[in-house]
Amino acid sequence: MIYETIGVIGMVVICIAGLPQLVKTVKTKSVEDLSLPFFVMILVGASLLLVYSFYIEDLIYIIGNILTILITVLLIVCILRWHTSQ
Repeated sequence: MIYETIGVIGMVVICIAGLPQLVKTVKTKSVEDLSLPFFVMILVGASLLLVYSFYIEDLIYIIGNILTILITVLLIVCILRWHTSQ
């Protein structure tokens, strides 16, 4: 039970880790210091983990990876949209 709790806490932290960056990016519309390759690698990793989460049928990790993918995709869209307009 303790390891499951640790896993859930870890997934929550990872899910919300991108939120401050997303909020700041949307507010400032500044993407100058953001690395597109970094976010693409996060997207690939989270997508692979999502496939694995479905394989092991773990709902917490499925939801967590979907949220991580969503935040990462939004950041990538911001980078692509605002990088060209600067």
